[in-house]
Amino acid sequence: MEAFNHLEDEDFADDITLLSHSHKDMQEKTRCVETTARILGIRWEHRVTKKEISERTGIRPIVEEVKKRRWRWLGHVLRMSKSRHPLIALTWNPQGARKKGRSRGTWMRSVESERVESGKTWNELNWLVQDRCECRKFVGALCSQKDYG
Repeated sequence: MEAFNHLEDEDFADDITLLSHSHKDMQEKTRCVETTARILGIRWEHRVTKKEISERTGIRPIVEEVKKRRWRWLGHVLRMSKSRHPLIALTWNPQGARKKGRSRGTWMRSVESERVESGKTWNELNWLVQDRCECRKFVGALCSQKDYG
C-alpha cells in the first residue's frame, strides 16, 4: 500500500507541475495567435479556416502537436525499466466507474485508439521504441499534418 501512496503522491506533483507549465504555455500561445492574426490582417468576421491559417503561418494544428507529444512521451515511458513508476502506471487498470461529470476520454484511451488506427500491437510498439530513429519516423508519420478545413 505504501508503494501505491508514493505513486499517487508523485502523480499529484507531476499534475501540478504539468498544469502550471501548461497554463503559462497556453497564455503564451494565445498571445502568439492574437499577434499572428494582427500581422496577417485577420479579423473575426473574415471567417478564415484553420487550414488557411496553418498554411499562411506554417504552424501545425494544436491537435497534431498534442498527439506528437503524447507519442513521444509514450516512447520514453516504454523504454524505461520495468520497476519505474510511469511504466507501472501505464499498465495499471483502475477498477470502478469514473466520477459523475468526468470525461470518458483518458490519455490511455486516446493512445489505444491511435495505436489501433496505426495497425500496431503493443508488442510491436515495445520493439519499435527501442530504436529511437525508427520511433521518430513512426511518430512523424503518425502525426503528419492532415487536411483540416
